[in-house]
Amino acid sequence: MRGYKGPRFWFRYLEVIYSLRKIPRKRKILEIGAGTLELSSYFAKKGHKVTALDLSSDLIPLKKELPTNLQKNIRCIESDFLKYNFKNEKFDVIIAMEVLEHVKEEKKFLKKVQNLICKNGVIVISVPAHMSMWSRDDEMVGHVRRYDKKDMFRVKRFFKPKFSSINSYGWPWINITRYLRIVSTDIIYKESNDSSQVDRSIVSGQRIKKLNFLRFFINEFTVFPFWLVSRLFVKINLSEGYIIFMKI
Repeated sequence: MRGYKGPRFWFRYLEVIYSLRKIPRKRKILEIGAGTLELSSYFAKKGHKVTALDLSSDLIPLKKELPTNLQKNIRCIESDFLKYNFKNEKFDVIIAMEVLEHVKEEKKFLKKVQNLICKNGVIVISVPAHMSMWSRDDEMVGHVRRYDKKDMFRVKRFFKPKFSSINSYGWPWINITRYLRIVSTDIIYKESNDSSQVDRSIVSGQRIKKLNFLRFFINEFTVFPFWLVSRLFVKINLSEGYIIFMKI
């Protein structure tokens, strides 16, 4: 299952598992935009029941690559979140990493998340920060917006949480590597250049096969010490990424 994911992904990944480290066992977790299942697999390994939802048709084949004990704890749904009918299902934790910036109907998305979260549940949403940092690579991966701090407060006000924390994660490292990502965007996503916004969004969450050799150098273990340093700056509004944690 392992493939190359950029530094920004791993800083997000470490931030989420650190912030959710104290949730009780056997929670029901929904990951919207589950991508390559790294985060879903982590929580499945911890004994949680995970629903992994993504537009990509790679989701179920990726699940089959996992150990059998993890597969039992992950239910995969290949669907558009806004179109899928969860019926009366509720979740203790809902995670949407780098999803909201792809969604044109933001309020409809947030309302559906609100309807699915349990009382005392936790919502985690990450987005790329600062419209002033908008670049070619945002267009190539299907973004419709970036989020400024005022936008994060708007998301917070929508849910009216009992507790919330807006973190500016990964600084200064993801800001530095951002320039490398912009330069490499045309090479990595060249084949999807003429695709629709939705198709480009799907590709952005998949494994970057052209750079698979880099996974031995850039992964959760090599990024970890840099993440520890970045934790000192989560309240400084400088990073190109935000994560909001909300207890409802």
